[in-house]
Amino acid sequence: MSRPKAYKRDKVLDSATQLFWQKGYHGTSLSELVAATGLNKHSMYKEFGSKAGLFDECIAHYWRKIVRELLDILTEEPLGMANIRAFFKNRIEYICSEDFKSCLFVKTIIEKELVEAKALEQIRRRNKIYEKAFIACLEAAVRSGELPKKADPEFLTLYLLHFLLGLLVMGKPEKGKGEAEKLMKFIISSISKG
Repeated sequence: MSRPKAYKRDKVLDSATQLFWQKGYHGTSLSELVAATGLNKHSMYKEFGSKAGLFDECIAHYWRKIVRELLDILTEEPLGMANIRAFFKNRIEYICSEDFKSCLFVKTIIEKELVEAKALEQIRRRNKIYEKAFIACLEAAVRSGELPKKADPEFLTLYLLHFLLGLLVMGKPEKGKGEAEKLMKFIISSISKG
């Protein structure tokens, strides 16, 4: 009969995710993971198979605990530009907060040459879900007249997501939250003009 686990898997994933989020995949050592999670190396390998296996689980955990909430903002009915504005308002609050440490997905994509393909594929699949939510909001905005009829929701989604990536890489603008909000308003108004 096997002994019961002396740890809670969710707590281990919380700790490991925070560490990967802060330091990136390559910047996080096995000894740091052992210290942060409280697992010994044997238990970690038995549960997750490898550092890469643990990282894959952390990507899924990050989606469930952190990112999924943002998707809820985009998919709230009725769809339209209000969702996009609320999403960016949320992101600006985060980027300008003391808790800001970019985005685990963005950090992983930046160091893609050092990360296992499985984790990158998982991020790509989840980013597609985001893209579809943005497109749905923009299509609704075209139907309601918030955006010009000639607007291209797929192209505008790329434009908005590249703006978001820039914010997540650069962090809080030099002049603070006011500057970030001004940038957001400019970006939103630029798509409204067609």
